[in-house]
Formats: sequence, C-alpha cells, structure tokens
Amino acid sequence: MAILNVTAGSKCGRLTVLREVERHRKPGGGVVRKVLCRCDCGNETTVDFGSLRSGHTASCGCLQREASSRNGRSSRKHGLSQSKTYRIWNGMKQRCSNPNDNYYHLYGARGVTVCQRWCDSFQAFVDDMGEKPSSEYSIDRYPDKDGPYEPGNCRWATMKEQQRNRRNNVMLTIGGATMCVAEWAEKQGIRVGMIRDRLYSGWSDHDAVMIPKGSRRIT
Repeated sequence: MAILNVTAGSKCGRLTVLREVERHRKPGGGVVRKVLCRCDCGNETTVDFGSLRSGHTASCGCLQREASSRNGRSSRKHGLSQSKTYRIWNGMKQRCSNPNDNYYHLYGARGVTVCQRWCDSFQAFVDDMGEKPSSEYSIDRYPDKDGPYEPGNCRWATMKEQQRNRRNNVMLTIGGATMCVAEWAEKQGIRVGMIRDRLYSGWSDHDAVMIPKGSRRIT
C-alpha cells in the first residue's frame, strides 16, 4: 500500500523510516532519494524513496523469503542455497542495499539497485540468468554499466570482459568501429601501454592504434 508522506517514524509494511540519507546523482543528471529503514526483523536497509512511497518495497527481503519457504520454493529446497550462483545473488543484493557491506560505497551509495523481481526471489534470478557457467564468470551489468541489476542489463562475464566494460575505459572510434583500448591493442597486436603513451603524446586515435610498433608517425 502506498504512503503519502515519508518521514522519520513512517511505517511501510515491515519497514520503519529512520532518516533520509544522502541523495545519489546519476551520471545522466537525475537524483535518486534514499531512505534508511529498520525492518521488523532487526535488519537495517537503504531503499529508494519512490519504491518505499509506492509500497513496492515492504521489507528488507525477509518477507519474501518467508513466503518462499512456506510455499516450498525456498532456494534450499532446490539444493542451491550454498551454490556459487546463490552467493553471487546474495552478494549482489548486499552491496546494493546494506550500508555495512564493504562494497556498498561502490554500488548502493552510487544508486545502483537490484530489480524487485530478483530482490524477492533467488529462483527468479536463476530463471532469468541461468546458473553461473564456471568459476571464471561473475555477474556483469551490461550494456549499461551504471544501470541496475535487472533482466536485459546483466550477463555472465569473464574478468577480461568485465575489465573492458569498466566505467573509466577509454573508447576509441576508428573506421566506424568503437572499442576500448584493450580491444584495439589485442586486435592490432600491440601493447595497451603503447597506445596510451601515444595518445598522451598527442597522437590521433587512428595513428595511436594503426601505426605498427617501431614505425614513425608522419607529421
């Protein structure tokens, strides 16, 4: 049920509002309001102001876990609660909603969220993503690195693939193709450091990538 005003002491489901915390400004300029709440189960969690106000978020996640257990859909019934996929799912939620998590400042504090479908159900996460392919893979937000964890914006990716999807990657467009420096280096058979040194020295994107190692640039 939606609540009209969200102030300290307001109650929504099992959540009691403690205070509004620092707002997050998205890369596109939008502002996300965040509210720190205490759940009836004792956990504290940070949720989106809009999600709390609309009633879409009514607990720290314990409500859905209890419902899943009652309906026989608990992850433990499927033998997955201790799996690598389960740990990925749980870690994803913790770093986006738990201020005490070591990585919260890189995720939840920046406005990164997990969609309600995945927050509520591990089984829904597995249905959408499948099992983690192997130990070489982890979850990666793609194509929008600043977007939420949700179907359509997540993939299982290797460390190499994730490094190429980092926010601070330098993207170069040459001949109509756009790739990060590491991808161009691999394609051309030259070192990443050489491309970066050339760019720092004022070379054009084309020359920094396309001129072979040992060749001189014509100025």
